Amino acid sequence: MNETPVPIAVEDADGLSCPSVTGACDLGRQDGSDVCGKRLWHPPQFNLTLLFQVIALTAIWLVLIPWQNPWSMVQVTIIMLTWIFGCWQTKRAVVLVGLCWFVPFVWMLLIEYPWNEYRSYWVSVWGVAPAIPLSMFMVYVFTQGEAGDQNSLMAISSVVMAVMILGPVTICRFWPRSTPYIVVALAVLAAYFGWVGYTLFAA
Repeated sequence: MNETPVPIAVEDADGLSCPSVTGACDLGRQDGSDVCGKRLWHPPQFNLTLLFQVIALTAIWLVLIPWQNPWSMVQVTIIMLTWIFGCWQTKRAVVLVGLCWFVPFVWMLLIEYPWNEYRSYWVSVWGVAPAIPLSMFMVYVFTQGEAGDQNSLMAISSVVMAVMILGPVTICRFWPRSTPYIVVALAVLAAYFGWVGYTLFAA
């Protein structure tokens, strides 16, 4: 007489329980359609949904080109590629980290200030704006108080911003239980950087 296998609860490396008949824990969705596994990047399943997502993200990317400088567009590209090739946990982490870093700089659009070349420049560096205060501090320390040129500062800010995005995304991806703490920490830090950015803008 054949007996129906009874699902058992197992835990993955992150301590997350999930029911499994074989004892193997699906780190993605329970239907197995999007298994995260142990990688940050996950080959996407080429279907109509992916096609629409790529078209939508490409349209957004093209719309942002006139408004963002090349260093900011690098960050936009990193975020979009990480989202497209990420499993569902990575996608969620990208959205949360992106909101934490960039929402505090919405003051660029809301403040009462003329839409001149100066303000347009600040809007164009939105993609690296959260990293500018930290990059300025690094330049100040390593150059012994000498101010670097604008291009060097933007290049450093681009590298620092990439780390500020991919670092927390990786932590939230592989250690999901740390996500609330990471989000709170980033929100506080980003709020501070947003205030520093506004101070630099108004100086």
